[in-house]
Amino acid sequence: MKENKKFPKWFYLVALLLPVVLLVFLELALRLFNYGEDRDQWIDAGYNQLTLNSFIAKRYFRSNELALTVLSSNFDKIKKENAFRVFVIGESSAAGFPSTPNGSFSNYLNDRLKLVYPESKIEVINCGITAINSYTWLDLLPGIIEQKPDLIIIYGGHNEYYGALGVASTVNFGSTRSLVKFSLWLDNFKVTELTRNLIRKISGWFGSDDVSKTNSTMMARLSQGQMVGYQSEIFRKGIEQFEENMREILKLARQNKIPVILSTLVSNLKDQTPFVSEETKESPDANNFFNQAKKKLSEEKIREADSLFRLAKDLDLLKFRAPEAFNSVIKKLAEEFNFPVAEIDSAFAKESLNSIIGNDLMTDHLHPTLSGYKLMGKEYYDVMQKNNFLPKTKPSDIVYESQDSLVKNKFKFSSLDTLIVKHRIGFLKNDWPYVKEGRVSYLPKLNSYADSLAFNIAAGRIGWGIGHQTYANYMLTKNFNAYKLEMEILLDVFPNNLERYNTFTNELIKRGLYDDAFPYLKTRFEKSPDAFAAKWLGLINFFNKKNKEAINYLEKSIVLYADDPEVYFYLTGAYGREEQFKKAYDSICKCLEIAPNYPKGKSLQQFAYNELKKRNLQ
Repeated sequence: MKENKKFPKWFYLVALLLPVVLLVFLELALRLFNYGEDRDQWIDAGYNQLTLNSFIAKRYFRSNELALTVLSSNFDKIKKENAFRVFVIGESSAAGFPSTPNGSFSNYLNDRLKLVYPESKIEVINCGITAINSYTWLDLLPGIIEQKPDLIIIYGGHNEYYGALGVASTVNFGSTRSLVKFSLWLDNFKVTELTRNLIRKISGWFGSDDVSKTNSTMMARLSQGQMVGYQSEIFRKGIEQFEENMREILKLARQNKIPVILSTLVSNLKDQTPFVSEETKESPDANNFFNQAKKKLSEEKIREADSLFRLAKDLDLLKFRAPEAFNSVIKKLAEEFNFPVAEIDSAFAKESLNSIIGNDLMTDHLHPTLSGYKLMGKEYYDVMQKNNFLPKTKPSDIVYESQDSLVKNKFKFSSLDTLIVKHRIGFLKNDWPYVKEGRVSYLPKLNSYADSLAFNIAAGRIGWGIGHQTYANYMLTKNFNAYKLEMEILLDVFPNNLERYNTFTNELIKRGLYDDAFPYLKTRFEKSPDAFAAKWLGLINFFNKKNKEAINYLEKSIVLYADDPEVYFYLTGAYGREEQFKKAYDSICKCLEIAPNYPKGKSLQQFAYNELKKRNLQ
């Protein structure tokens, strides 16, 4: 009988480790050759700044077609000593939909902080991402902590059921948190991306039922009509998922001594009929309570009506609006971790007709209007002030009572933006679940060039930035104030586009709007010094009789370009005001050397010479 051969122990060890070693080598090779997409959380924005990766959402979606691009703010790679850095975490409402990217509450906060704390470098970084939930916030938090935030604001909870990785979502790895978190950890590796791409390609050979290609709106694609009964098992799992993820988020923040502001959630109660209403084993018919609420409202029984509207929302079998239990969880966790809560729900109710939230502050079922977003910004600022979460630099002399109105009056949101909002909501409300039978063509009458442009931006045919630049160019010769606002909006959203600074400041200077041009010239010069920006910073300072600043910039302009006679002419004047007549004389001589017939050049040269002679300095 043949004896079984025994292998040495090292053989089994090698057999066990070989697949691991091969995977490591494959991962290293994929990284070496830059395989796939950049899934890093932060990417280089230029000029020593970072920004949130615009494709970061692809981490959380099974299909690339489902993941929308993100447009976030830039911030310095190395945090400055006077910096005050706030990160906003959340979903589409945190991002500011349908008023994105310049109509969010983070824009209000950014503007108000800059108004009140001019000596601080204000950085409000919006990390709101459409169709995600608390799993994403938890995944992004370590990277946010690395950037040394002074404050984190969290607004979200509406997507715990249907958002990516939600318990009722088509993009789901199960309801076990450890499994979902493990899958997110695996997504850090290129091998995982390679495997998914191969699976996607092979499945494509045999036909695919990719949900990303069957419907238009994110609501339709991610839910696929899955119902969630009130107090059902999946209903409770959504609440548990939210609470456990939020508890871990707040624990991490507290361990790193980072203050957090939590927020109650707001949704359209009065003017949003339940999407799906039917009696089930778990719950009664939602429409019945909605109709009762309307009756109580007509009888001016406001408190009873409000309670019934909220119950009708909770009984809606399509859970696109967070149940009331989520606000209870938020308040409980805030107390547990000793973090403040911005009472957004109460603030909206207070400002709403009959004190019940409806279309006066909501664009759809849960996204605020522009006025609503400004109200949210005000509420957050008030919580920051109450809890001493504000910059430590000296504040301006603007009284508190005037700050809100000043920010709102100067808020950069144009008529084109208003039209974009109209069409974004138009597309949303002409699809499921607003339209029960499915998508309906949204083909509104377009009344102007701006309306047509906004429609194409909302439809995704033209990029937001390209659309705004197109409209700015169109308005340049028709309405300069409209052009100016468009360019200011573009530079707020895309602050590193130097060519746009050049174009805009040149147009302002041509019209003598020097004070308006000054901050943009200064920002442009700080990013990348050039002779034009230095020259005009010098000239504007000269016109404002700030001689030392004028000399500083005009001298820098000469270093960058030494053959501009106008720079030497005004530098002569600045030197003269400071009684530096030797420098003044040399400067005007250089001006006349370049341009012998420069207007008033010879008379200024004679004046400088006479002053030198008086002082025996010639």
